[in-house]
Amino acid sequence: MHLKSAVTGFCLLFAVWAADAQAQELGCPNLQVAVDSVAFPEEAIKLGISEGNAVVAFTVGADGEVVGKEVKSATQPIFGEAALAIVSRLRCDKHSLSWQAQLPVDFRLRDAPSPALAEKLVCEEPAAGKFDFVRDAVRLGVTRGRVVVEFNSDADGRATDVVILESTHELFSKYALRFAKRLSCTPIGHKFRIPLSFSIT
Repeated sequence: MHLKSAVTGFCLLFAVWAADAQAQELGCPNLQVAVDSVAFPEEAIKLGISEGNAVVAFTVGADGEVVGKEVKSATQPIFGEAALAIVSRLRCDKHSLSWQAQLPVDFRLRDAPSPALAEKLVCEEPAAGKFDFVRDAVRLGVTRGRVVVEFNSDADGRATDVVILESTHELFSKYALRFAKRLSCTPIGHKFRIPLSFSIT
């Protein structure tokens, strides 16, 4: 069998947004984690849009499962999609009855760049053939996965303070950390968030 590893990623400025304060009362302990795990929409950056908002309605079942998710309003469809992604990650407390809720989300891009700067946000990937997770993946029986890493670029453009924000498997976390630490990014002094997809074909 011919196996080939494929690693893809794209660079974004660090995104900061805040859920409405009332949303903290939903009884969903991982609300902030859910918010932090979704990157500011890349399409918005390319369009020069640095802020927006969306409201998502949903139902929390008695077992804490979030169902019936629907975007009620959004300044741009891309913010509605991002807000849906946040709600999809919620894990809420169990109650005797199900209930309906709405989550307003404000999206704000920190130090929003001009379109010209956004186009220059580049990370060079390691040379082909030096990043191979196939052997370990086959041994563990995992053929695809996804990781979101976040880091700062130092004075040399190298990744520092690398953290894993989201991962489908610890194997991919390990390789994502190695991958990020070998990147060379410009401009320097920025915070980057990169989703990485792993697959064996």
